[in-house]
Amino acid sequence: LVIAGHIGLRRPLSELRMCVFVTNVYMLLAWAALLVAGAPMRWILIVLSFALYFLASLDMAMWARRFDAEAPKDIPARPQRIFLVTFLTFMFGLYGINYLLSATGAISHHS
Repeated sequence: LVIAGHIGLRRPLSELRMCVFVTNVYMLLAWAALLVAGAPMRWILIVLSFALYFLASLDMAMWARRFDAEAPKDIPARPQRIFLVTFLTFMFGLYGINYLLSATGAISHHS
């Protein structure tokens, strides 16, 4: 995230802090959901994790929007930089879907 935001989109580190923190929290919550015994608590943690993913994704979208508004028009690979951060957000979402399929038993590590 830091490389994508700070290097790729030239966002200041202060702008990245919250997204990086939220991302770490949602990953820890998702991991903790695999460790708790009770289904209600597991689903609370999973729902919280996905809510934080969406919050972090919105933050990343704002990085791209600010970059598009502020970066010089002649900066190298301008549209590709925006695409790559958007694609990274999309890939995190795919990982989340894979996690959810595993958590519901739709797939296993043998799949």
